[in-house]
Amino acid sequence: MKKTAKLFGIIALEVIIGFSLIACPDGNDSGTTPETHTHNWGAWTQTTASTCTTAGEETRTCTLNPAHTETKPVAINPDAHNWGGWMQTKAPTEIEDGEETRTCVFNSAHKETRPISALGHTHNWGAWTQTTAPTCTTAGEETRTCTLNPAHTETKPVAINPDAHGDMIDTTIAQAPTFTSAGTMNTKCEHDCGHTGTRPIDSLAIKTTADWTAASAQLLVKTGDYTLTISDEESDANGGIGVAGSTADTFGSTPSGSLSVTLKGSGKLYLTSQGNLFRIAANQALIIDSEDLVLEGLTKGQNGASQDNNTGTIYVGTNGKLELKNGTISGNAYTNGGVRSSGSFTMSGGSISGNSRSGVALFGDSSTMSSFTMTGGTISGNGSGVYVAGCDFTMSGGTISGNILNTSFYQYVNGVSFNDDYSTGYTGTFTISGNAYIDNLVIHAPALSIASDWTGGVGRISLGRNFDTVSQIRNWWEGKVVLKAVPGYTLTAADVARFPLGIFVSEAVGVYSTISSTHKIAESGADIGKLVLR
Repeated sequence: MKKTAKLFGIIALEVIIGFSLIACPDGNDSGTTPETHTHNWGAWTQTTASTCTTAGEETRTCTLNPAHTETKPVAINPDAHNWGGWMQTKAPTEIEDGEETRTCVFNSAHKETRPISALGHTHNWGAWTQTTAPTCTTAGEETRTCTLNPAHTETKPVAINPDAHGDMIDTTIAQAPTFTSAGTMNTKCEHDCGHTGTRPIDSLAIKTTADWTAASAQLLVKTGDYTLTISDEESDANGGIGVAGSTADTFGSTPSGSLSVTLKGSGKLYLTSQGNLFRIAANQALIIDSEDLVLEGLTKGQNGASQDNNTGTIYVGTNGKLELKNGTISGNAYTNGGVRSSGSFTMSGGSISGNSRSGVALFGDSSTMSSFTMTGGTISGNGSGVYVAGCDFTMSGGTISGNILNTSFYQYVNGVSFNDDYSTGYTGTFTISGNAYIDNLVIHAPALSIASDWTGGVGRISLGRNFDTVSQIRNWWEGKVVLKAVPGYTLTAADVARFPLGIFVSEAVGVYSTISSTHKIAESGADIGKLVLR
């Protein structure tokens, strides 16, 4: 019994002690010691929100006594702004976005922006341009750009072009070239081997004497148009291609149809023996058209030659044609010099020079009707310029000057010597116009015509006729020569001034003196309106 009472006493004491342990001050103000307890805290709750510039605060309260509270700081929240209203800071346009900004009321340095969409516009498209070319296997692309905003573009595909092959790769030769005709090469497309084609192969260049022999043989008895190309790649010791002279027609005969041969390239064709370098027959034409091409005749000591030539470098027969566009004909030592023609010779460029006698010798009669037409180029540095006998001479451009023949007896300056045909007496026509210039004109036949647009000049006019042999005294024809104006044009004193007249007579071999002469515009009679030289 005593043990039971003692047990209950111990339990009661523990209960009292327990209650005393959980007690907290009761808050009485009696001055007595309050009872205490262990706090039973509730959850933390925000009492002051943190901002982007200040810390916040949280508080918790004891559930046993709400007067008992506890606080703790809450860190600054950099995103806890207090934004003001949006303000436009950049106005939008049709093609560019604008911008608006808002500012934190806590800190004006804290700002936030957002775009304002562009107002937009109707595109003003430029022209389509190709940005990717189509090929035979892939489509291309075209692009156009808005002129209001170059960032706005639009594209469209371009259909495959079956003919737009890439680089065509050579495969095999379909037809081999010759000296007179181009060849053909088979090709295939780099994009698709199934796409094939052909391309021309240039005709073979003439590099050696053997090549020249083969090339000229390929044109025998041919008709049509052909081009021969001279190359200086394999020049011989004399710096060119040597060709034996001949009096046979270079390309044979052309009895029907016509043959035209154009000579191009660069380098030198030269004679190795007496004869013609070219001999052009009826119904044939030779066209020389390369400024770096030189056709050289035969002169003793030149290119190792042991003798002078016995004919012209180029011979043009009746009804044959020669045209000099570019290039040089030079270096021949014979009376008929660079070109001897009884056919048609047209010179629009190039030069004829360095021939010891005539640069050009022209012969004709009433049946052959041979002619020489000069619109450009230069004939200079020859023994004489142009010798004309029974041939039509027409000059509207170019220059004939500085042609001087020096012998042991005399110095003979002769630009153009215009004569009739001695055997038949046939006189061709002499016509000068444009800016043509002749430094010395020797007239042996009265048939001259001056065009109203003539702006050139003649350095000297000599009247007369000389014999062929130096040992004879040269006598001059008596009489007059009439320079005729073209229809509708009357010669004036200004025209007269362009003819510094100098008539020379021979008092003895190699001794000359000047005879004063008068020239005037005829005012009456059959020669009215013409410049008469007396």
